[in-house]
Amino acid sequence: MYWYYKYPIIIVLVALLFGTGVYIWRSKVSAYLQRKRETVVNLSEKETEKNAAKPVSSGESSQDKEKGKTENEAKAANSSAVTLKQSALPDIIPQNVEEALKQAQAALKDDNPKAARELAYSVLKEEYCRKYDSSWYALASIINEANSIFMNGKAPCPEKDTYIIKSGDNLTKIAYRNNTTVQALQRMNNLPNTTSTVHPGQALQFIKGNWSIVVSKSQFLLELYLDEKLYRIYRVSTGRQDRTPACTFVINQKLMYPAWTYNGKSIPYGDPENILGTRWIGLKPIDEDKLGYSGYGIHGTTEPEKIGTAASLGCVRMLNEEVEELFDFIPSSYANLNITVTIVE
Repeated sequence: MYWYYKYPIIIVLVALLFGTGVYIWRSKVSAYLQRKRETVVNLSEKETEKNAAKPVSSGESSQDKEKGKTENEAKAANSSAVTLKQSALPDIIPQNVEEALKQAQAALKDDNPKAARELAYSVLKEEYCRKYDSSWYALASIINEANSIFMNGKAPCPEKDTYIIKSGDNLTKIAYRNNTTVQALQRMNNLPNTTSTVHPGQALQFIKGNWSIVVSKSQFLLELYLDEKLYRIYRVSTGRQDRTPACTFVINQKLMYPAWTYNGKSIPYGDPENILGTRWIGLKPIDEDKLGYSGYGIHGTTEPEKIGTAASLGCVRMLNEEVEELFDFIPSSYANLNITVTIVE
């Protein structure tokens, strides 16, 4: 081969090899630098999370505390991926709850129970509001007071519906058609409880939705829910020596001024030995393997001073005026609504 052909070819081959080597080298260096950058970022994020979760020491100044709080709030606002650590919650939550409570209490004072209730609900659903802590009870009390107003008068609320009375109607028929009770209609519409007489064209309010009940033995608390949303709370007594079973029941009986059958003896209402108070709501276990849990119920009491303690033979006791209200809003068993009562530890 002539020299003027050979040398250009050699030069081209050398250039290609050199270029390929440079390209491979730069790729490896770039990948290495990228890994280093990711490592630094991950370490930085971990350190930031560690510092955010670290409780503020008693030696820090108030200025340092405020600065740390502001930085945490800014990160939460700028990134939906930020999750507040449990130890950081106490620096933020009480202020939010306290402010909501103040506004809700002010709304109740201004005779605006709907606004008060919505404020309480908005905070109660937050993850940081743990059930049965002091904040939960404060918010539940606001809801309780507001809904007491709705249950016992004509104040409007979203869960209320209106029925226009037609010729031939009476309260019993209206209650049955709308899954409510005569007593509830009387309470909400300021009707005398001695008559079920109504007039065509008259408008009646009733609460629509499905009721359910949860009883907490540890809290001595009965919670009334409407469509799975907390509606009322009542203090109760449960069985001494843990006699109240943790079980799910349905309501199968309602009695006014009940007699008490004990040790084979029927003790009429009004007898000093009858401890059932003014109302009885009978319970039937749902599960077949729990059918032995019969005879339990929710009832009033002749010992109001023992509410909030383990004092009964196994039933759930309530103050008479409160069990009467609950009784009035729970439809009778004929409606086949299977209203559940879940008793938990």
